[in-house]
Amino acid sequence: MKTKILNLALIATLAICGCSVSSCTSDEESFVLRSDDNLSFSYAQDSKDFTICTNGDWSITSDCDWLSFSSVQGKGDGTTREKIVVTSACNTQAARQGTFVLHAAGKNLTVTCQQEEGAPLTFGKGKVSGALKAGQQIEDISIEIPYSYGYAGQKITLHTTLSGAGSEGLKVNDKSFTLDAPAGTLSLPLEGKPTASGPLSIKIQSNDETANSIVIQCNVLSKILLEQHFDLMLWGGDVIAYKPGIKGVFVSGDGGKVIDTTQPATTCKATDDGSNDLILTMAESYRQLRGFSGWDGAKIYEHPGYVKMGTASAIGKLITPAISNLSEGTTRIKVTCRVAQYYKENGGAMIITVLGGGTPSVSSYTYKNAGTAKGGTWEEVTFTVNGVTAETQIQFSTQGNKRFCMDDIVISEEK
Repeated sequence: MKTKILNLALIATLAICGCSVSSCTSDEESFVLRSDDNLSFSYAQDSKDFTICTNGDWSITSDCDWLSFSSVQGKGDGTTREKIVVTSACNTQAARQGTFVLHAAGKNLTVTCQQEEGAPLTFGKGKVSGALKAGQQIEDISIEIPYSYGYAGQKITLHTTLSGAGSEGLKVNDKSFTLDAPAGTLSLPLEGKPTASGPLSIKIQSNDETANSIVIQCNVLSKILLEQHFDLMLWGGDVIAYKPGIKGVFVSGDGGKVIDTTQPATTCKATDDGSNDLILTMAESYRQLRGFSGWDGAKIYEHPGYVKMGTASAIGKLITPAISNLSEGTTRIKVTCRVAQYYKENGGAMIITVLGGGTPSVSSYTYKNAGTAKGGTWEEVTFTVNGVTAETQIQFSTQGNKRFCMDDIVISEEK
């Protein structure tokens, strides 16, 4: 009988313990439980969950102005863990610490909160995603602005001011953003058609007064009238770098020599031309294939990525197409190109002649570097031409029988 009574007592005890597992207290006396006594926040606006379990009234007080609470008072049922969301404001200064106090069951329980060092929303060095050219409609070009010390959900509006000679014809609309990360890149589309070349200053400001403003300096390029980079020239040896190349076989075709498609290309020496005379011997269809249609001259030969002018016994000359796409009122152009004196030759010069109207700022360019047994050296040449017309053409030729190679001819308007 005694054993039976003990068993009943044990069962009753276990039942009481079992009931206490599903609640947050083990007796009916006043009590309070909290989930944390310390909360840590990032510099951005941040939130943490804090739970309370008590069997009576509770409240939260704090004199920390950068903390806020989803609820600051309530009444616990002794079983439910009530969740309070504690939110820190974005920190733009040094690391900081504060507290709040939970009042319940006759107790005052302090919770310490710390937030890491922060800074105002910060914009980095911006850039324009593409080249701006006078007279050319902008397509898919934007201002890219990196930022840091933002926070997800932060709303900002950017305002852009354009100035400088290159700003004519351009605009950037104000744009609003909702940030989705503490750091990233914002994009502002550029619109319009720049009407003039020159410097362009782009100033960007935010409606957030604590954020820095930035200024991007760039240039609107002059209108490009003509470009020839000889990128479609593939055959022949690279005599400037003194490297062998490849060369195909030609047969007579309509209007001149064309590629013999029945024969494969084979390796050739560094000094071998990749074609016959491009103007006097090769067919127009071949010039079109090499992106050379509309050019004129004599004794011009294909090499990989450039052309060679002249032979050991004949002067070579290269004549551009007419500069027919001048903007109204433009009478001055700028010409840039690269030249290199031929293999083992020295003392030569390039002669510059303007046809169809115009006066060049220089009439010849003497090479600074001689051609050697190891190749040649590319040199940059720049000059202007005044008084140009829609019929103007630029002729480049050799002096005496000195040969030279040429690449990257660019003609642009000059204000």
